[in-house]
Amino acid sequence: MYLSQSYRDNLYGVIYGTNVFLNRMLESKEECYIINTSSIAGLIAVESGPYTTSKFGVVAFSEFLAQDCFNTNVGISVICPGFVDTNIQNTIKNLSQLQTGVFQHPPEILELAKPLIENVEKQLKLGMDPDIMAEKVIKAIENDIFFIITHPEYMSLFKGSFRP
Repeated sequence: MYLSQSYRDNLYGVIYGTNVFLNRMLESKEECYIINTSSIAGLIAVESGPYTTSKFGVVAFSEFLAQDCFNTNVGISVICPGFVDTNIQNTIKNLSQLQTGVFQHPPEILELAKPLIENVEKQLKLGMDPDIMAEKVIKAIENDIFFIITHPEYMSLFKGSFRP
């Protein structure tokens, strides 16, 4: 369930959304833009396997899409943010299910997950202001930048990853 939920929300949502709108955008002949949301975890493997692989999938899909839309009226970017000060932790269904035990995990698993959940909530509160992130996205669109890296301080980790 957890694995399929991560892929459904993070990867398939991007693919399905593109499927709904891309042909209409191409047919319109108007300048259009698709920005897919990945994560810095789409560039750097982090602890959560399902989340990370789904976000890597968004990057790969976006790269393919950018090649497919080259020399068309549709621009493509992928945003790979770090932590942003939002209330996303209050809207993530799986997180609330984990907190309430809907998945029926043993109590010791829920207890182990508490520090992780608290850390994510703390990191989000310390994250980038959403308005600053929006400005970065607008500048990237204006300059037709494919990778929108909102937190360049993470790039040193990317350079040290196993990617060539």
